[in-house]
Amino acid sequence: KAYNAWRAYLAAGDRQSLDDMHAAGAKMLAQLERLQDLTADNPPQQERLKQMRQLAEANITALNKPSPTPGGSFLESMRSRETQTAVLGNRTRFESVVEAFRVEESRLLVERQTQSSQSVTVTIWVIFLGNAIGFAIMFYAGWQLKQQNDLRGRILGALQESYAFVDSLI
Repeated sequence: KAYNAWRAYLAAGDRQSLDDMHAAGAKMLAQLERLQDLTADNPPQQERLKQMRQLAEANITALNKPSPTPGGSFLESMRSRETQTAVLGNRTRFESVVEAFRVEESRLLVERQTQSSQSVTVTIWVIFLGNAIGFAIMFYAGWQLKQQNDLRGRILGALQESYAFVDSLI
């Protein structure tokens, strides 16, 4: 937006375009600051942001203090080849750093989505195996109870037979 406002100012000399350029520059610096906070855990992205900030600040400086044109106005200074070359060169470098930033963020997003998908898969397997082990323990405990109940039944039957035998002897 700052670049477009600058171009509009060069074309028409409209003061509002100059104000728009300054506002867009300030907004861009604020957004870079926010990105700096969001990427605090990523040193390569921090370095790219540092480069983008330096280029943005250089552009803002070039736009605020254009190369003077002898005997010319501020607008003529803004239209000077030196100022335009500085702004366009910084813009090109800025765009290449921004593109590298976008590519890296896209790569990180895909990587995080893959990790998230893998994490979900592992979680599902842990839940499944936990339930399977729980059911196995439950079935084993039930089988043990049945075995003990059967043994208790045989012991009770043997006791009843021995009581009956003792009663028959008396």
